[in-house]
Amino acid sequence: MIPQTTQMDSQLLKDLIVSGAILIVSILVALIVSYVLNRIAKRFDKDDALLDDLLRAFRFPAAGLIIITGIFYALLHLSVTHKFIAQQQHWFVAIATLLVVYAGSQAASIGIRWYVRSFGDPSFEGHALIYRKIVMLVIWIFAGVLVLDQLGYKITTIIAGLGIAGLAAGLALQDTIANLFSGFYLMVDRSVRTGDYIKLDTGDEGFVEYVGWRNTKIRVWANNIVLIPNAKLVQSVITNYTLPSPDLSVYVWCSVGYDNDLDFVEKVTLDAAKEVISKVPGADTTYNPVVRFKEFGDYSIKLLLIIRAEDVSAQYLLHHECMKALHKRYREEGIDISLLVQHLVLSDGEKPVRISSGDGIKRSKIDSQVPMDGKG
Repeated sequence: MIPQTTQMDSQLLKDLIVSGAILIVSILVALIVSYVLNRIAKRFDKDDALLDDLLRAFRFPAAGLIIITGIFYALLHLSVTHKFIAQQQHWFVAIATLLVVYAGSQAASIGIRWYVRSFGDPSFEGHALIYRKIVMLVIWIFAGVLVLDQLGYKITTIIAGLGIAGLAAGLALQDTIANLFSGFYLMVDRSVRTGDYIKLDTGDEGFVEYVGWRNTKIRVWANNIVLIPNAKLVQSVITNYTLPSPDLSVYVWCSVGYDNDLDFVEKVTLDAAKEVISKVPGADTTYNPVVRFKEFGDYSIKLLLIIRAEDVSAQYLLHHECMKALHKRYREEGIDISLLVQHLVLSDGEKPVRISSGDGIKRSKIDSQVPMDGKG
């Protein structure tokens, strides 16, 4: 008969061997996983920086999770520690939760940094750290609540306290928080970027100098800076003259008299526009100007000349030179630019006198026999 002590020692030795094997295998698997992730990351080092950073960031939490799992099952297999480990397994779950949350926080941080560098406004790089810290803080608060729940603590009181504190902070800093998240929205949406020329429904317009975490700076043509809170900017109707491309149409309105030949007017207008486009910097030389007659007015025919500028800053000089060129060519070619005509009739009882004024081109002469006082 084998003594009981010898059987216990033999069983303990077997348990130690199996537990040691489990621990060694888990360490080897962790090393293999870390090595594989590192090798894969090197392949994406130049082609895909996001995937490269994510794989490198996952190496530590993945290896740690495998080793923690190995330690747990190794100790659980030992008869001397089986009962204790079974009772304290929530500690292992808590550690595993922290490792998973760590991986998630790293992924969120890397994702925000990659987005700002790849697609975001360069002005956001300076304060993107604020948004990363906010995301990290939220993730770790959530992780802390989960860990406390795994350890058996009553989290309802903690959640209630956090809720009251959050409500108080939200009421006190509601404008700041609104501007902060509005700035984050602008960063993600990319509807307003540094260098864009925008116009708000309030009438404010200018170049975007900087999009901060609280407000956006717009430089108007007077070279002054207008500060607009991000929350107000997000709620405004915005016309972005830089999107989808910086080139834009320039509209020059004209009017000519009814006695003019419209085909000839169109030809002269296009010739003048082409001459301006070839000389004025900032004009889009690839676009052919267009003339469209728009309306039979009360005293003239209205037409529209459409040309294009390379950017919003070039449109004003282009419009200016077009008006000068059109006025000169119309005078040279004898094209009447009709203005409003007013007729005044002075009556002497029997002999009415008609006076036309205001057309700038053709004026009726006042009868020289009519005195200035209208009596005769």
